[in-house]
Amino acid sequence: MPSRLIGESVQIRLHHDKLVLFVGQQPALTLPRIYPKPGENRARSVNYRHVIRSLASKPQAFRYSQLRDDLLPDDNYRQLWQLADTHLEAREACKWIVTTLRLAFEYDDEQSLGEDLLIEAQAGRFASITEIQSRYLRGNPDLKCSASSQHTLVSYDELLSSINSQEAQI
Repeated sequence: MPSRLIGESVQIRLHHDKLVLFVGQQPALTLPRIYPKPGENRARSVNYRHVIRSLASKPQAFRYSQLRDDLLPDDNYRQLWQLADTHLEAREACKWIVTTLRLAFEYDDEQSLGEDLLIEAQAGRFASITEIQSRYLRGNPDLKCSASSQHTLVSYDELLSSINSQEAQI
């Protein structure tokens, strides 16, 4: 449940493929319906985006979390976790996968990041967090620096004096 709905009274309408949550008469959220696997009584869907910032502050909690496997968004990340857990020191593996998930969330590039890192991990290479960040910072066109000049304080004085003179005329 998104945190914005905590404390709200919601109505849930079940469909064969989705759950639609209503707050009053307004649809607030649509979620895919998850069915349990054969032999299991319950199924759950956990979106890592809802907890990744909290988890990033304590990445070691990932290892023993009851939701660990549900937090990983797809099979690429499940394989990444298995490889990281096998090849890296336990503390480093947790920090690496949690930071990778945080970067996937922040740069909104979950699929390509997971695919790229999985190819590298299968070859036995785990890029450092700074390497991953530099790849994505370089490739993100929204983060390019643009040159801008700061207004001088004199220009603000001129603006204020012109406003004051207009008010005096009124």
